[in-house]
Amino acid sequence: MLIRINTGELVEINKYNFSNDKLYYQKIMDLKKPLAKSMPSVKPLVKSLAKSLTKSSTKLNKNI
Repeated sequence: MLIRINTGELVEINKYNFSNDKLYYQKIMDLKKPLAKSMPSVKPLVKSLAKSLTKSSTKLNKNI
């Protein structure tokens, strides 16, 4: 079976390389993880950016 992973490359998996069906199924599910789960989270970056923007906007309001 050929599966395209998140990076775009094709990976071939043979059922005969696994000792049982459960391991085969788990390997397929690991490869088919959504991109969001495999990539690092951007929430901390967004929070820090939001904090810096609010700090700069409060400085502007004080100057006005």
